[in-house]
Amino acid sequence: LPGEATGYTMQLRQWIDDHVPKGLYCREDLMSYVKAAAPIAIELTEMLVREDGSNPKIVLRSSNEISIIMRGNLIAGVAVRHSVQLGSVTDRLASLGAIFYELFSGQILPSWDAESDVGGGLDQLDLNASVGGIVNMLQHDDDQNPKKRFANVPSLGSQKIDLHHNRIISSLVNASFPASICGMIMNLLECRQSEFRLDESYSSFGDVLADLKLVRDNPCCYLESVGNSPTLSIPNKLYGRQDDVDKITGLFKGGACKGLIVNGRAGVGKSSLLSQVFSDISEQNDSYFVQTKFEQSGINPLAIVASVFNSLCRAFTRVASSRTKEVVARELESALGVAGINALSLIIPRLSKILKSPDLDSTDHYMNQAASVSYSFRKLLEIISSHSAPITLLFDDLQFADMNSRSIIYSLLSDTAQAAFFVCCYRDDDVKPGNEFSKWLESLESCGIKKVEVENLTTEGVNEMVSESLRAFPRITLPLSTQLHAKTRGNPLFLRQFMDSLYHQGLIYLSLYPPRWSWDLDKISNVEMPVSVVSLLIAEMQTLPTDLKQGLRVASCLGSTVEKGAIDVIASRMGLNFAEALEKLVKKGFLISNNGFSEVRFSHDKVQQSAYETMTVSEQKLLHLQLGLLLCEEEPDDGYLLFTAVTQANMGGVNTSLDPRKRVTIATLNLRAGIQTKKLSAFDIALGFSQNGILWMPIEDRWSTNYATTLGLHVCAIETACLVNNIGIVTKYTDQVVANARSYEEQLPCLFCLMKCLMACGRLFDSRNIGFSILTSLGEQIPRELGDPGLTIDLNAMTSMLHGTADEAILTMRTSHQARQDVLLLDVFSTLTFIFLEYNPQCNLDVSRRMLEITLTNGLSEISPVAFANFAVSLSGLGQHNLSYRIGRLAKQLVARPMSHRFASIVSLMTGVCVDWMVEPLQSVVESLLKGHKSGLQVGDLTYARMNYINYIVIAYLVGQELNCCRGKFSESIESNFKQNVVFGFIHPTYAYRMIVTLIEGKDFKDSFLSWDELRTHTAKQQNRDSPMAFQAHSYMRSFLFQSFDDDVMEGEGLLSKLLAKRSPVRPLLIIGVFYEGLLAFHLGRIQQQQHLITRGNQVLEFIKRYSDANPFAFENKVLLLEASRMELSDSKETDLFYQKAIKSARDHKFVHEEALASEMAGRCLFSKGVSNKALDFYAHAINKYKSWGASAIVTRVECEVLQKFGTVSGLQNGKEIELFNDGSERQVISRKRPGA
Repeated sequence: LPGEATGYTMQLRQWIDDHVPKGLYCREDLMSYVKAAAPIAIELTEMLVREDGSNPKIVLRSSNEISIIMRGNLIAGVAVRHSVQLGSVTDRLASLGAIFYELFSGQILPSWDAESDVGGGLDQLDLNASVGGIVNMLQHDDDQNPKKRFANVPSLGSQKIDLHHNRIISSLVNASFPASICGMIMNLLECRQSEFRLDESYSSFGDVLADLKLVRDNPCCYLESVGNSPTLSIPNKLYGRQDDVDKITGLFKGGACKGLIVNGRAGVGKSSLLSQVFSDISEQNDSYFVQTKFEQSGINPLAIVASVFNSLCRAFTRVASSRTKEVVARELESALGVAGINALSLIIPRLSKILKSPDLDSTDHYMNQAASVSYSFRKLLEIISSHSAPITLLFDDLQFADMNSRSIIYSLLSDTAQAAFFVCCYRDDDVKPGNEFSKWLESLESCGIKKVEVENLTTEGVNEMVSESLRAFPRITLPLSTQLHAKTRGNPLFLRQFMDSLYHQGLIYLSLYPPRWSWDLDKISNVEMPVSVVSLLIAEMQTLPTDLKQGLRVASCLGSTVEKGAIDVIASRMGLNFAEALEKLVKKGFLISNNGFSEVRFSHDKVQQSAYETMTVSEQKLLHLQLGLLLCEEEPDDGYLLFTAVTQANMGGVNTSLDPRKRVTIATLNLRAGIQTKKLSAFDIALGFSQNGILWMPIEDRWSTNYATTLGLHVCAIETACLVNNIGIVTKYTDQVVANARSYEEQLPCLFCLMKCLMACGRLFDSRNIGFSILTSLGEQIPRELGDPGLTIDLNAMTSMLHGTADEAILTMRTSHQARQDVLLLDVFSTLTFIFLEYNPQCNLDVSRRMLEITLTNGLSEISPVAFANFAVSLSGLGQHNLSYRIGRLAKQLVARPMSHRFASIVSLMTGVCVDWMVEPLQSVVESLLKGHKSGLQVGDLTYARMNYINYIVIAYLVGQELNCCRGKFSESIESNFKQNVVFGFIHPTYAYRMIVTLIEGKDFKDSFLSWDELRTHTAKQQNRDSPMAFQAHSYMRSFLFQSFDDDVMEGEGLLSKLLAKRSPVRPLLIIGVFYEGLLAFHLGRIQQQQHLITRGNQVLEFIKRYSDANPFAFENKVLLLEASRMELSDSKETDLFYQKAIKSARDHKFVHEEALASEMAGRCLFSKGVSNKALDFYAHAINKYKSWGASAIVTRVECEVLQKFGTVSGLQNGKEIELFNDGSERQVISRKRPGA
């Protein structure tokens, strides 16, 4: 026999006798035996499946004809000893049934006309037991279950055979055999009746094998007894989702996408699918998987987002070492600053396990707390992910998320996509084309995430669920599943609720003998189907007892989750046993309890919707109001109870017939809720609370008896609306405050919000007029323009006072006794500065002078650093660079104080762009601007953070940082600004981007950004006073670097002439433009013999010298290069020396691009003198440095020039530094000492 060589064989009968339980045995003994026998049944059936398609056909007569092949204690196979004979499929299936009967029971199957069974085997087996009960059960099944019917009317013989089979199965049932084994044997024996066999009878060995494998692989479902419990329980697991699991797993592991956006209809099982898949992945690779779910009536949506990070911090601190946590803490402190740490500590309790929270007020250290929180979330994720296992974040039910939460998630996806794998899930039947949410979804397409749609289950998936729920083999439940799929369209939630409904209607029921689930397919097929799962649930809920129905309604009004605090208050106030009702609803599956009933939530939001819709609209509003009043009577301070109380009252609607005192209470609580939610950055919700509070306030005495609350509600609404740039609401409520406020001081905050909102919306003249109105009302002078005699006198007085006042005296000034009023007034002046920059910068000198005068007169306030920085900028425009630099340094020292940190970004921008670069190395200015960018992000100052970053890239490009790196940063920044509809100040970075791309790709290269020709005529160029000069500066650079002089670049008024007439702060770009203007003037003057150009070049040289005297770090090499170019006009002997000095100075000060430029000009000069070998060395050095800079187009141009002059480029040396001063001349020691240092 096969297998005998490597193991041993024994007869099946012998194996049965050795293993079958004997004497008194328990059910556990029987089940152990059945599980041991199952592999033999599988091996035998697999052999029959293999032989099924070929001759001979095996017919099994007796267990004595079957041998088992053993290897140790394992069953390796089976074999048939005796000869074979042909037979029909049904006969062979029936023969297999007889063998299975003997295998599992230990008894030989008696003939159909036998009166009793032969002895031996299971002692408790009794073929004569309960035949009548079995017959009755089968007759009931025949009536109730269409699956248990004959295809034709059976003969008398068939009826006798059927009775015989029933007696056999009865004996197995009485011996406590599993219903699945009983049914399998019965369905096999029924095959002997051929065409009269039942529908559940087997038709192939493949079907038998499939059922046996289910018994082996899922014994908890197909072997365990149903028991006598009358409750239908549908397992909480995935069914029919293997393709979806494989697709999602493949996208996750493939690494080609940064995340997933998963959509599907309500109840399709998206949440369960994603939770299961990523929980499994997390267990497999020890990664972090955290998830959160937005709620339809979410009162504090920021807490939903924060819960993800709280869970992440909990998981991280659980496994991270002390050393790792210390490193993460240091990185977080550096990245977030005091403001960011404080913002997160308020909403992420577990962050305290990593770092200590600062003791700060939550509102006084931010420009925009929502922006600060969003940035802090990103940095927290980036830093933890760099020290942890992989992270997966799941945001579920995003259709319910508010605007701020979606903005945070978008920023996480776009800025930290490498730090985690993001999964965004939403319900597509709640999304309407063109609404805000659908637009947000479209914006995610650029974040590199893939879309996965989860559809309803197929019939096979439905059958998988039904089979396991009813513990019946799939081939038996398929007709029922087909009906259920047709009625529910395969929606899992609908299917579960419908099956539960059928069970309660008695159409799915428990047959007690043997205990198994049965169903009435005819009646089920005639059940009228509700149009939706909500309709089905409503119908079911209407049958509940009154207390449970009321419990569901109350819970549905309170939201998808109800906390214990609200439960207790309502129970005591309404006199209901609310907690008991909720417990019963949990048992019925409508609700789920968390943490020992500390809260309950609906099992699905469709369940909540259904409970809510059991009431009419008027009933809903009435219950909301009733609940709101009950909770408001408690005057809650707790966040959840407070938000729940006012939300319920507001949803009930303003009831003017209500006691005015109760209306005032509700209005007051709305104000408190509005202030708290504004602190939590839930601006839309905060605005709603404020507006509802105004409506609740009795109108007749709104501004008299309840003045303070009414004013507070209006101010809260105005400040919140200003944060979201809702100019309509700001204007409306500001008008009401102006008309009713008792003092101008109470109007001021609202008027200033209106001023800021008008400016943000682009209405600069209207904003300026509001600012002028505020200044006039406060007794302030309207800012004067430069040239006003009075302004000149005041400026001289201010500068004299500053010269005579020591730094220490300023830094130790007392705090202003009216700091709050000073902050507001200086804020108005600072906003006017922003407006004047666009239209009338000549007024900013007086604005900055007055800001500093207020500070020096009244004392320091938190905004004082801005006053010093503004005046430093003004001094820079007047040419007083030393005093300007000193005042700028004072501004930086003052802004380092905790009370002023929120102004760090604006101070960094002003001093970096207009002051520091005149004295400090440009590389340090680059670092300062990048720090200012980070400071702005930490406090939510997005405007100045963005401006710092733009200027950081511009100056980084001007100092010679690698062009492709600058190109990428510019591209990302410009695209980001356009996505956010930020167009202010975009023209300057666009010039720089176009110049960078030109240096890399060539002058004729075009992409999706504006070309040079488009920039030349763009309206933004005309609207900003500096834009034409910036364009002119780039034109000079482009012309000289490409040695292209065909566009009359030097025609018209020169850049230097414009700057001398400007008398306002100058950007570094414009000075660099003047430098290239001088190079062009000397070059063209020499070629064209134009004296006026040479004169112009000399003027540039003298102008740049003044800057070099103040800042040799940035301008010494430029002066030397201009001197060399001027000397070349007269063929001076020192020309070569000055070119080499210019090269060395550029190298020492790390200007790689200007080292390349000086080397190229030196090579060209030497070639003109006939010193070819030395000239080639300088050309080679220039090419090497241009390559380091990334200027590929310039490299190509220089190589062409070399080819023309030398006939070859083979002599170019790559990577070799040239030797300077090799003519024996004395090397000049170049001073780098900064004046005043």
